[in-house]
Amino acid sequence: MDTCASGGRRDDLETLRRAVPLWRSDFAYQPTPMQMQTFGLLFWIPYFGTAINSADPYVFRSQMTPAVGLGLDPGKIEADQVALRRLLGQWRELARYYFGDFFPLTEYKAGNSAWIAWQLNDASSGGGAIQAFRREDSPFTLARFKLRGLDAAARYAVRNPDSPEVLNFTGKQLSEEGLPVSITNAPGAVTVLYAKSK
Repeated sequence: MDTCASGGRRDDLETLRRAVPLWRSDFAYQPTPMQMQTFGLLFWIPYFGTAINSADPYVFRSQMTPAVGLGLDPGKIEADQVALRRLLGQWRELARYYFGDFFPLTEYKAGNSAWIAWQLNDASSGGGAIQAFRREDSPFTLARFKLRGLDAAARYAVRNPDSPEVLNFTGKQLSEEGLPVSITNAPGAVTVLYAKSK
């Protein structure tokens, strides 16, 4: 059952025992508020959703949640189907990690000069994802994030789905030195996936 959270006012623990908020807030579609809603809800709610209304990578990634629906008119879906298929494929790769551990990598900030980022980690598989957002007024093109929940002695293959390049790090490097993440566009967003090497 969908609680349709009425601006987030129905996301209380008693209601969440019986239903899921597939429409988490009536304040939808703006990238910065969508990022902030995801950041806050991942602390408490394992499954929630919203609609995605754009094939623009920054907007699309800002609206990614454990459950997504497309809130575009049919003509827009037809016109943007190549980009939508690519971005939905990236969401499918990342979606399973929403059910793992959530680690904030930045502070919770509302301003458009900030970055916001978090890590989703599946301890059982050794895989996970980072979602990072550089907002429109941020002067910074590079951030370094210290990851959590990793095996210090293991090796990890790290990749950005927008690029064919695969980088290799030890868990110790990712935890102590951090993962460098570059976003050249402002606004811009990247998804980074990692997997424990066999």
